Amino acid sequence: MRKILESVTGVFTGTDMDLTWTLDQQQHGMLGEQIQDDSVWVTKTHFPMMRFERNEFKANKLIYITRHPVDVFASQATLMLGASHSLEPAKPWNEFKIWPHFVKNYIPLFRDFHAYLERQSKKTPTFFLTYEDLVFN
Repeated sequence: MRKILESVTGVFTGTDMDLTWTLDQQQHGMLGEQIQDDSVWVTKTHFPMMRFERNEFKANKLIYITRHPVDVFASQATLMLGASHSLEPAKPWNEFKIWPHFVKNYIPLFRDFHAYLERQSKKTPTFFLTYEDLVFN
């Protein structure tokens, strides 16, 4: 989504994440990594789920892109355990011994994240869409 916005507008998109987490993205053309000022029109955040020791993230509009609940856990596991959203594990995540523990620990985190964004959408104009809609349509 960010790459499309950058291509169309010519304006870099930012993120509230530290370069420690996103240097690879910056090296592959996402030059707004770690920028959160007026030079970017769109800033990616995972707030409040992943605060990265930063203050509360504020915006005047939100685009909330979510994934199908079944896919969220595998995507998160690939990111947290494989440091990538695009790599695939050698076998399905549910075949790893860590899987039940991982899912159990992340259910409250995802639930709280979604509840926060539902509350926030009552104060801030929010456009909800799914990752699957972006991919398929």
